[in-house]
Amino acid sequence: MQEYITLDGSIEDPNDQQMRWVTSHFNGDMAGEIARWAAGTDTILLGRKTYEALSMYWPTDMAKKIDPVMFDHMNNSQKIVFSKGLKAVEWKNSTLLREIDAEKIKELKKTPGKDISISGSASIVQSLANLNLIDKYYLMIFPLAIGNGKSLFTNLQKRENLRLAEHKIFGNGVVVLSYDVV
Repeated sequence: MQEYITLDGSIEDPNDQQMRWVTSHFNGDMAGEIARWAAGTDTILLGRKTYEALSMYWPTDMAKKIDPVMFDHMNNSQKIVFSKGLKAVEWKNSTLLREIDAEKIKELKKTPGKDISISGSASIVQSLANLNLIDKYYLMIFPLAIGNGKSLFTNLQKRENLRLAEHKIFGNGVVVLSYDVV
């Protein structure tokens, strides 16, 4: 699971749909870190909102020009989209599933290849955490508090015990914490 998060635990600012709280801090060091992390994955799990946002940006010429490494990763990775409302998914290598099936996810985790990631999609993260299907939390913590944002961990049904696996601090105050689930 990879998530951008504020110091007060918000992953979404209801007053900032363009996510300026992320883009205003983003720099080359952070882009390199995200590319390093993404290189270890080849499947991305997404909810409807995250799918819609990412599928509008990553296939574009602008995305290719700005970040060719992530352009290739995002467009060539397998994407599994969980949505009851979408009729179809058009983005290259995307599959639509109506619900989270723990057995299908377990089988997917057993298939050869790289890691599976979840980007954004708090409800998917919460569902998978409640099914004990998340192995690692990779949090990029931004040095600000929103106060009224969406929390990543709102609907957890049990405690998640974590062990710090890695940490990095960037000059702009952003901290990366990687935790393994114990």
